[in-house]
Amino acid sequence: MRRVVLLGRFPDALKTRLINDYGVHIILDGERLQHYMVPTLESGEFDLVIVDQRLKKADRIVEAARQTGRIAVKVNPARGAQGVIERMAAVTDWGVGGKTVFVVVTSTKGGVGKTTVAGALVVMLAEEGYPVLAVDDNPHQRNMVRFLTDEQVTIMPSEDIKGARIKPNIVTIEPRIDLLAPDTYIESGVTFGAAKRFWRKVRSHLYDYVVVDTSPGIPAPDAPGDWTETNLTYVLLTGAFPAVYVVPFTPVEWGCDGMERTRDILKRWNQLDWMLPVVAATDRDHVLENIPSWLQRNGWHNRLVAIPYSRGIQTEPRISYLRKRSLFNRPKVPYRPLVQKVMLLAHRRQEQAVKGRRALAQGDR
Repeated sequence: MRRVVLLGRFPDALKTRLINDYGVHIILDGERLQHYMVPTLESGEFDLVIVDQRLKKADRIVEAARQTGRIAVKVNPARGAQGVIERMAAVTDWGVGGKTVFVVVTSTKGGVGKTTVAGALVVMLAEEGYPVLAVDDNPHQRNMVRFLTDEQVTIMPSEDIKGARIKPNIVTIEPRIDLLAPDTYIESGVTFGAAKRFWRKVRSHLYDYVVVDTSPGIPAPDAPGDWTETNLTYVLLTGAFPAVYVVPFTPVEWGCDGMERTRDILKRWNQLDWMLPVVAATDRDHVLENIPSWLQRNGWHNRLVAIPYSRGIQTEPRISYLRKRSLFNRPKVPYRPLVQKVMLLAHRRQEQAVKGRRALAQGDR
């Protein structure tokens, strides 16, 4: 929940939009600073203070709030609700979902365990108490849909993708797990800007994690301007939104090749700091003998996560979705290190975003 303090005379339309569209809890609302408000400002038990710049003590309020490490901004309510919303979005990024982090499970090769890993992350992050949205961005196979539910799921039509109409297409699987299945991989009219609007709207629904199961064979143009059409996944790989990239591979040549190509894409967009390689193999010795040497040096060995599959699954690398689902009737211990690393990296990504917003907020002094 996003906790906001309002100090000044603000329109009711603004408060309604904050609550309904941005999931805000207005913990204090006053036309001027009152004595009883001071302890809250000093404690820092809020996320944002919005101050009417016409207040005599506006500068002092903003300074006091920022000293607690929180975000504070001066605005002119005369600009109306939309003007205040735009200013708030500029310093908080709440217009695109606040603290949401995307977990993009991706590889340019198929058959390396993307859906198994993505499904495990969805279930285990939800068990940790986080609201999670699973996105099946592999319309050719729909593995994530089959992985999470036996029910028929609404597929998001391409026109809704272009119009960023998200909510009617979200399906609730369990209390903390929702599912979204876009219809198209590459669709005429889905430009970089349209895809970015799609993910921005996804983030506006206040999930802590959005786990994306992706298609193989991701195209890699040199710049967004080169696209006349694009797929949804690639926009996330460019760093347009806070993301952690989980890259499964298998310890054979073709499996490593998919991981290497994905690494090249992330390197192009300066996203390697947020990449986690994941290998599924029979034992650790087998893993260490067959992975690229760069994964064993320069700190990468601390990121590598090895997930040993059970003997039954080892005998059939391309396991069916039913056998994948059977994983969740067994102890999830093999996936625990991966979940912990994803959560740690996501926390660091959030901290980076907060620092950027605070630096921007300092410009309002």
